[in-house]
Amino acid sequence: MLLKLDLAKPLGCDMFGRMMQRNGWNRKYTHTNKNHLLVFVISGSAIFHVDGERISLSVGDMLVIPAGIPYNANTDCSCEYYFFRFCAALAPTQDKPEYPVPGRSISFTVSGVPHRTVVFSAKTSLQDDYQKLYQSIIACLEFNSGGTFSQRLALDLELSKILLLLAQIEERKTNAAPYPLIIEQMLAYIRKHLTEPLITSDVCRNCGISASYGARLFRKYFGMTITSYIASEKLYYACELMNSTGMNISQIAAYLGFCDVYYFSKCFKKKFGKAPTKLFFRE
Repeated sequence: MLLKLDLAKPLGCDMFGRMMQRNGWNRKYTHTNKNHLLVFVISGSAIFHVDGERISLSVGDMLVIPAGIPYNANTDCSCEYYFFRFCAALAPTQDKPEYPVPGRSISFTVSGVPHRTVVFSAKTSLQDDYQKLYQSIIACLEFNSGGTFSQRLALDLELSKILLLLAQIEERKTNAAPYPLIIEQMLAYIRKHLTEPLITSDVCRNCGISASYGARLFRKYFGMTITSYIASEKLYYACELMNSTGMNISQIAAYLGFCDVYYFSKCFKKKFGKAPTKLFFRE
């Protein structure tokens, strides 16, 4: 079952907690919730029957049941899980998700999106995203314990992030993402440390892979070395800084770790076909 969530409309969590169920559970009773239900299994296993569909859950699985959908559940041993009951513009859909790829621009401007809806599967196996999700759960526990107005809002926002994570996983499953998760991690590390000295071995080691394997991935998906990719990202960042800050070219070159402004200008002209002064002193 695919679910569509409209992020332009309010989302609010009504109940949140951790539960343990043993032998049997409520298999004899069918429930129909007024609010949506999200279940995240952290130990054991369970079987859910959702609107006639049998769904097996084990550690690391997440299930979202929309409001008004009948279900029951049982476990032969035990099942420990976190749960959210929440209100949102969420409903089953037959539409396949579409993920337009934004173009690259030389500015800090964020590419617009044509809509505010996301699509994800009712059941999601988190796998590599398990720790990321668990961190969100821990944040929800902290927000829920305080009970202040701002903490309640933060809990709702954290739940929104969890649902967005499900949509990101669905995006990867549909092959909309052009490269695997490990490359996403490498790109994130590069962008985070872009103004620092970066070498291939550092990037790969911090992402838990060998330098040779990381190099093969970049050649396969980008047709270049990791070093060339880092240099390219630095030059794109240089364009953004020229457009949006009061830094001069020498300061930008030093900030991005180029050995001198002349080498920076040479790399810039090779990349964009014009000297940085042509962009920096534009009318």
